[in-house]
Amino acid sequence: MPRTEYTYDQIKPLIVSEEVEGRKMFAEFALPGSDQVFEASASIRRSRDMGSMVKQQVSRSVVREVRRTVGSLLRGLLGGGMLGRTARQVVNTTTNQQARNLANAPSRSEKEAAVVEAFGRVASNFHFDAASGGWRSPSLAGAAGAAPSAKAVEKSAFEQQLDANPVNDKFARSVLARMLAHIAYADGSIADEEKEFFTNAIPAEYGDLASLANADPISAVESEEIARGARESIYAMAWVISAIDMDVDPAEVALLTEYGNKFAIPAARQKELETTAKTYVLEGYLSVDISREDLFALAAKVDLSQEDAERAKIRWIKRQ
Repeated sequence: MPRTEYTYDQIKPLIVSEEVEGRKMFAEFALPGSDQVFEASASIRRSRDMGSMVKQQVSRSVVREVRRTVGSLLRGLLGGGMLGRTARQVVNTTTNQQARNLANAPSRSEKEAAVVEAFGRVASNFHFDAASGGWRSPSLAGAAGAAPSAKAVEKSAFEQQLDANPVNDKFARSVLARMLAHIAYADGSIADEEKEFFTNAIPAEYGDLASLANADPISAVESEEIARGARESIYAMAWVISAIDMDVDPAEVALLTEYGNKFAIPAARQKELETTAKTYVLEGYLSVDISREDLFALAAKVDLSQEDAERAKIRWIKRQ
């Protein structure tokens, strides 16, 4: 069943907040008088008269947006809680100001379109009564013979991996924190932006980045004490962190291969998890109207095949 199309004016009574970060819109929705808030996000697409959204050299602002999303996921994996709207604002206090100064700042109509797209991802939590022109809970609308609500957005393969194999215990999380610090310093140095990312993403209880990086290498014995599924999630997350800026360093690849072997993950499974992680990162740089040429150029930056890249885009669009 096709998804119901809504207009910005139609959903306006449900909008609690709108927040623009670069070319990303974060919005919160709630029924009037309700304290149950639903948060969703969407990319802000350029109007057709402004040309393709991507002739995309990977800009610093786009990298910041992807880092912010991954940082939220990583903090949740390490037990620090998923970052909400307030926490996102402190990840990088200068981002909003920088975004406002960009020459390609989104127009009002582009932002409204992004809010509508974001709403589509949580629309199943609301029902529009065409007769009264008002909104209500789907549970209240059922008796009136309302149409089925929109299907929930499917998660990516990487997110499904984390859901199915969570990193629940403190020891496994401490190993993940050390692994990420070792990856951060794999090439012998770390940029200020990278340091800020890790400082915000890794809870202080695991130690500061420098102490984690100087800790003993992760041993095979330590690896054996982690559940197999959690090992795979840790390994996949490490690949996401390595690929986050679309530039995988050879020293990081060598270190990740070493970790994969210590984790006793078969070579074929290592490759599968690597592709899943790189695909997840690639999705952060996609737009619906990205050209195949630009898509393949992005994929090449993280050594993803053209076939994997094209499938990634198709599956990403289907999930939208």
